[in-house]
Amino acid sequence: MAARPPSGHRGTDDGNSFIADLNGEVARNVTGSVNIGEGSLNVVGFTKEWKVTTVSVGTTAVAIPTTSLTDRNTLIIWNKDNAATLYIGPANTVTADDAATTGGWEILPREMLNIDITDSIQVYAIVASGTVTVKILEAA
Repeated sequence: MAARPPSGHRGTDDGNSFIADLNGEVARNVTGSVNIGEGSLNVVGFTKEWKVTTVSVGTTAVAIPTTSLTDRNTLIIWNKDNAATLYIGPANTVTADDAATTGGWEILPREMLNIDITDSIQVYAIVASGTVTVKILEAA
């Protein structure tokens, strides 16, 4: 029987990377916190459920999604428009420009943004003109 690696040990097994779990077994699905020496790594992703919604965004900032998935930890925002840039920010005062304090983060046409963000933090979106369709995937 092969010796078990110490917890958190990174190694290889027949060319495949692995991390040992707290029992020294090869960890297949790591969740929670993992000791990495000088700090910790919080693993997030699909652990409970996920939800997909579609929102129309115009020239007035709106919350995306309108209602957040409970215990959300991941959010993917997809600007489905072929021409318009989507701007996102942390408040309904976000603007569709590069203003110093209110200018939003740009999501270009057909681009997606994936962020690890809890349901306690609301995201707002706006466009400079017209209306765009935004598809949102949340994971808890």
